[in-house]
Amino acid sequence: MRVRASRAFPYSSDGVRVQQVPAGEEVEIADELVPGLRRAGVVEDPEVQWFSRDTSIATVQGGLVHAKHPGHTRIVVQGSALQAQNLRDSVDVTVLTPPTVASVVVAPKTASLLPGQSLQMDATVTMSAPAPAPPVTWSRTANAANIIGLTNQGVVTGIAAGTGGVIATAGGRADTAWITVTQPPSEVLAVAVTPKSPTITVGGSVTLSATVTMSAGGTPPAVSWSTTVPSVL
Repeated sequence: MRVRASRAFPYSSDGVRVQQVPAGEEVEIADELVPGLRRAGVVEDPEVQWFSRDTSIATVQGGLVHAKHPGHTRIVVQGSALQAQNLRDSVDVTVLTPPTVASVVVAPKTASLLPGQSLQMDATVTMSAPAPAPPVTWSRTANAANIIGLTNQGVVTGIAAGTGGVIATAGGRADTAWITVTQPPSEVLAVAVTPKSPTITVGGSVTLSATVTMSAGGTPPAVSWSTTVPSVL
């Protein structure tokens, strides 16, 4: 990534400008040279000499510094032997280790859902130094495919009873939340007795059966029998 310095560099103790650049990035320093160099036209001189004291740390071409590895070097610009040869300027460049993801924290860490219910998960990404955080990628644990659904935005939906993990990953770091899907309490929806209107003689008998229909596929409770006319039955 290339960036352009938008203000004068801070100065080190010996009066030389200082610039900090993450490794792998580039920074344009030509616009921050002393006014004398700009007035003399040195920065536009195609024969201007740019060089780095340590090219293993950073290289420079035409005022564009490429940071290679963490460390320190000095970038120097001077006029050619024919033009403004006594004019020069320098910048101390510190190449920093690129910021990395220090941690990823998922919230909530645990949750319970019913089938069909949804929940928006959240992930907080902390960087090792001030820098934009990379995007978060959401995934499920291996056993969770039939238990929970998950979108790319971290919305989890209950499918069937069980417990599955939701994983948030960013910059090589990850954290896992555990989602438990439970069936709603079963209720008796209906009781059907057969036969509906049997006819029997005095002293006779008939066998009745009862079919119990439950919600959510629950186990039916035991059936109890009674009569509304004890003098008859």
